[in-house]
Amino acid sequence: MYNSLFSYFFGASSGFSLQLHERIRITENSRFTESNGVVSGNVTKNNPYIISDWETKAITIMHTTAHFIIKNCKIYGERDTSSNEIFLLDTVNGTIEKVAINNSRGIFFSGSDNHIENCDISNCNHDIYLFKGSGNHIVNSGPVTFRLPSDESDNFVY
Repeated sequence: MYNSLFSYFFGASSGFSLQLHERIRITENSRFTESNGVVSGNVTKNNPYIISDWETKAITIMHTTAHFIIKNCKIYGERDTSSNEIFLLDTVNGTIEKVAINNSRGIFFSGSDNHIENCDISNCNHDIYLFKGSGNHIVNSGPVTFRLPSDESDNFVY
């Protein structure tokens, strides 16, 4: 069923094929490398790092300021395993777009100026959970449940 949802969401003729990749873990700007799933780009806003076309159990990016985009990926796993998710901690300038997440923990993030767009999130523990931050935007990634901090402003869901 998940493959049919993926095809429905991205389209059977989406023009990209997914490659299996071990869990992706980037812990600082210098770790945006090919071995960590980066397929193109550099640190700039006009040419962000691109992590694309992977099927993996988890993507973790922490303590970064580099511009990056995670797109056209499929995250799968076991709902009760804490490491099956997209996890962004203390990041800025990140975008997650056209990512399918199923049977996992969902997207957890903290930071500022991050964007989540056009994602298919299903059968997850938390769907999208923002710990803290401002200037974050969640666009057309529903229907999902959101947990946003009550003490932060300037975060938008639409």
